[in-house]
Amino acid sequence: MATYKLTYFPITGLGEPIRMTFALAGIPLEDERVPGADWGALKATLPPGSQMPILHVTEGGNTEMLFQSRAILRYIGSISSYEGSKLYPDDPKTRYHCEEVIEMVEDFRPLFVHTFSIQDPAEKEAARLALVQPDGKM
Repeated sequence: MATYKLTYFPITGLGEPIRMTFALAGIPLEDERVPGADWGALKATLPPGSQMPILHVTEGGNTEMLFQSRAILRYIGSISSYEGSKLYPDDPKTRYHCEEVIEMVEDFRPLFVHTFSIQDPAEKEAARLALVQPDGKM
């Protein structure tokens, strides 16, 4: 059986959907959090163009690194299930609806990401609420 390790910054960001998917599927995950100050040294050891998150899949003594958060999510969904249903469906129409949600979230993410740096809870809540109002960007 394969083992899995996620390498990502110590923030939610692109790593959190991966963490949540492993949790939903009940698959153990080693969660390696790499401080920003250590990223440069790690990046120098990776194939050109690589970035985090990185999913390390170890099986039979061999480890493969998987990159790109949405591709990782699709992979996890393909190997896992929840309450008897695959997380990433085989049926093309059902898979389309899954893809639609993944891409919709990706469309919204850039509009939402700036709110993570807001320290004041009331200000953060107001900024997020403004995004989903009838005249908001989301």
